[in-house]
Amino acid sequence: MKDRKNMQEVLEANPNWMGFIFFEDSPRHCSSDVYEVIRSIDGATKVGVFVNADAKEVIERATACELDIVQLHGEETPEVCAKIQEHFPIMKAISIQNVDDLEKTKNYEDCVDYFLFDTKDKQKRGGTGKQFDWNILQSYSGQVPFLLSGGISQNDVQHLLSVDHEQCIGFDVNSCFETQPGMKDANMLNEFISKMKEA
Repeated sequence: MKDRKNMQEVLEANPNWMGFIFFEDSPRHCSSDVYEVIRSIDGATKVGVFVNADAKEVIERATACELDIVQLHGEETPEVCAKIQEHFPIMKAISIQNVDDLEKTKNYEDCVDYFLFDTKDKQKRGGTGKQFDWNILQSYSGQVPFLLSGGISQNDVQHLLSVDHEQCIGFDVNSCFETQPGMKDANMLNEFISKMKEA
């Protein structure tokens, strides 16, 4: 989310969490003029997304925006995660293409609170609109809870309900609900969330 009016529209759909990207190379980058709006958000857990940022910068921005969780979507080391975790809960994104990619989680089990399993892409860091093979999730045996991400659309409700893993705590939706990068179709989101909660 990056537009103050759109944030309020989406909040009416009652999402559990809401994400804000602080990676300047992203078309979804959240500028400083909406930090005040982010601080005022009530009713959704606020997640800030950073990519290979310095730990000090992450902590400062997360504090300024009163974020609840920090999502790290780059090649951050376990040491960097541990440093930031002293101040904020950490969600570490792991790009998935095959079962072997799950091995990366073992390096982070002691320094993160959540994983985000997203689709691996050579050009983009998330927001690809593409799905990986969700059957791969059955090979994850770690104890850190995770969210599933990558190309989830309003047509995936039944497919999502079939995801049966005790550590899966939610689903991250993004590009398939956008009218343009960083702008969400609130009506489409509301319909999707309602279907998920009714199921």
